[in-house]
Amino acid sequence: MPELSRTSNAFGGFRVNVKRFYVPFTLKENCPNCGERYTHCFDEAYLSYPMIGEPETVNCYCYKCDHEWERQIILTLDMRLHDAK
Repeated sequence: MPELSRTSNAFGGFRVNVKRFYVPFTLKENCPNCGERYTHCFDEAYLSYPMIGEPETVNCYCYKCDHEWERQIILTLDMRLHDAK
């Protein structure tokens, strides 16, 4: 039976060597200052050379009240065997 496992050096973070890494995720929240709805689309606003398994800082900006804040995200990687018959 086939087996898929991580290599011993793959624990912890590792870099995705892609300058403009677009992913189909959207961050939605309210501005902590004025309550205006904020959306950050990662399929438009790319991650640059992200680290898998390590925190990445996302800079957020509210155009209504000129407030800036940061959010931390963690990009994870999952791999599975596909049984194509």
